[in-house]
Amino acid sequence: VRDDLRGRWEATCRAMRAWAQANPHEHALIFGSPVPGYAAPQTTIGPASRVPTVLIGILVDGVRRGLIAPDDLAELPEPVQRSLDPIRDQVAGLPDELLARGLTAWTMLVGAVSFELFGHTHNVVDDDPTLRAAFFDDQMRRAADLVGL
Repeated sequence: VRDDLRGRWEATCRAMRAWAQANPHEHALIFGSPVPGYAAPQTTIGPASRVPTVLIGILVDGVRRGLIAPDDLAELPEPVQRSLDPIRDQVAGLPDELLARGLTAWTMLVGAVSFELFGHTHNVVDDDPTLRAAFFDDQMRRAADLVGL
């Protein structure tokens, strides 16, 4: 359902996690540490931008439909506003504060997936797959809260 912004957000996050689990090497190539001296081919930009494009689209839909209230958002400090200059034109319709929150939530998603995939949650989060999934879902609900969904 298009108006179920939170459901779309959570489904997108779960889909990225499932893809990463099924394709750990590809995930590492896209989201892992850069290799010194290596320049990724332009053909990787599209695949790397799919999920953030979908997530930003959800936020834009929320603002356009009045389901996310931009008036409730605080003003960003001027240096943070300037830091968003490279992406602002690509996400027309999002207030800077929501864009900043969206980028933070994206970082949360990539971090959560990468931490789990690369073993950084071992002995921190129970290894039971059902419990790991529940923990991930909780993290993504918190990210959705951050962006006002």
